[in-house]
Amino acid sequence: MAPPEPPALSEEPPGQEPAHWSFGTTADVGIAARAGDGARLLAELAEALVEVVTDRGRIAPREGRRFRVEGQTDEGLVVAFLGEILYWQDAGWLPHHVEVHLDPGGTPTAWGSAFGETLQPARHPVKVGVKAVTLHDLTFDRRAGRASVILDI
Repeated sequence: MAPPEPPALSEEPPGQEPAHWSFGTTADVGIAARAGDGARLLAELAEALVEVVTDRGRIAPREGRRFRVEGQTDEGLVVAFLGEILYWQDAGWLPHHVEVHLDPGGTPTAWGSAFGETLQPARHPVKVGVKAVTLHDLTFDRRAGRASVILDI
């Protein structure tokens, strides 16, 4: 059986409003986002990750889950946060959207709520299986409002 095809590549959408998109790499897939602050950047990355996995528009925000993650650096926080979403996926649940808050000082910490539902294969077919979030070429620049992450598929 041939490995799954990565999602179609996309380019950064025009405009200045928060957005997210995917991009291709040699053997993996990348996701990127822009937003006016770090919390929204994380939320956009979460939506991009879910869109790589399945059609996010078919996920209903039926139930909520709380989360709290930490990293030693901002980049480590991104890996921990997206890793939490992959953990939920492995447990059979994905968010439609997340509300993220960042700790203003100290150890990079994010907390908030995610709203989604239990995965149902008939409604939520997996497009690409994501195995891990990598630190390879990861960028998270709160000041510039830009982030990019390579996902191991």
